[in-house]
Amino acid sequence: MPGRTIRSCFFTCSIILTSSYIRAAMLRCKAHHIILPLLLCCLLFVPTVKITAQNTIGIPTIINYPKESYNAGNQNWCMSQDSKGILYIANSAGLLSFDGTSWRLYPLPNRTIARSVLADSSGRIYIGGQGEIGYFEADALGELRYHSLNPLLPRQRNDFADVWSTARFNGHVFFRTTKMILEYDGKGIKIYESANWAFMGTCGNELLANDAERGLMTFNNGQWQSRIQTGRLPQNAVMRAAIPIDNGRILIATLMDGLFLLRNDSLSTFDTPDTRIAAGKNIFGATLLSDNHVALITTLGGCVVIDNSGHFVQQFTKKEGILNNNVLSVLVDRDHNLWLGLDNGINLVTYSNAIKNIYADGDDRNSGYSSVIHNGSLYLGLSTGVYATRLDPGLSDLSYSMGKFELIGNSKGQVWNLASVDNQLFLGHNKG
Repeated sequence: MPGRTIRSCFFTCSIILTSSYIRAAMLRCKAHHIILPLLLCCLLFVPTVKITAQNTIGIPTIINYPKESYNAGNQNWCMSQDSKGILYIANSAGLLSFDGTSWRLYPLPNRTIARSVLADSSGRIYIGGQGEIGYFEADALGELRYHSLNPLLPRQRNDFADVWSTARFNGHVFFRTTKMILEYDGKGIKIYESANWAFMGTCGNELLANDAERGLMTFNNGQWQSRIQTGRLPQNAVMRAAIPIDNGRILIATLMDGLFLLRNDSLSTFDTPDTRIAAGKNIFGATLLSDNHVALITTLGGCVVIDNSGHFVQQFTKKEGILNNNVLSVLVDRDHNLWLGLDNGINLVTYSNAIKNIYADGDDRNSGYSSVIHNGSLYLGLSTGVYATRLDPGLSDLSYSMGKFELIGNSKGQVWNLASVDNQLFLGHNKG
């Protein structure tokens, strides 16, 4: 397997493949001391106990931020990042900020839920709350101060509820409520009414919104115009995201009606076995992870990554380490890592990190001491035994192999070393 790498980590054990040999780093996971092989003995390897299946054998490091760590509300509805790298979150207690070290909470004047947030290039942090729109901006001392835009609205229009979306387009800021889209040009506000604005967001060089009666609309020269000429979203479908993918296609995600593709002005269903499974978990949003990977967030099944052909790539659920499976918001930061705003908590998935974690024994996650690739399978020596899974030889990054680890017969106990010699696999064990 020349020139290929398994960019994965068994706790702190990294495995590098070259064309001429296999180098396995034998590290103690906690103390980081090198462990030398004590004894090599040849065993008859017979799989005996099956371990819970993984989606991919390599999982990025997942960092948990429970409510107690950021000291704000449970729910995190929207995320944005400014040019300095500071993360801003629309939290159920107000605007939450994180600079990588410290969390700060900025309540809204009416002390209500913040639903949407947008950090723009001007340094302003636009916020949509409940019956409240405005922005935070740093004063002369660098402290964020809130400026309400509600006074720019006619008195009879100040009775709106949740502001579910905030977007910047052509230098103007747009706020979406159920009944109105509000366009702020820096001086005043223009109102676009509807019986039900069900979605709004930028998509490439467009601003899109979904009107429950007129369908998908695009904003052009101060007017909302129909975006689709052929096809239509299902009646009562709740649109949750629109993102540009490849070859001019736009991926449209709905809450319970699955995925759709918009090419030019023609809409078609995007239906594969894997997208149907994701749709059954209630898709709440989506973002582009890379040129060929899309992250779908769900309220029932965590975050599901698919490719542009609709095939499953990877998933992040409570089993993989996120705090819960109800994901309300998603952001890819400037370092290409994945942030998940949850119904209760926040997660950082270090998606861009080349080092991945391999948890061969499921939730137990015991210490690992040795690893080797032998006859197309990955063998891991743990403090509880040897576990093995097949690798996908067609992958350039073997950490994306789909695998189920199995405990090898007669290997229970402390494993110190594994070695492949003359096409045989030898084991150094505390029993000999």
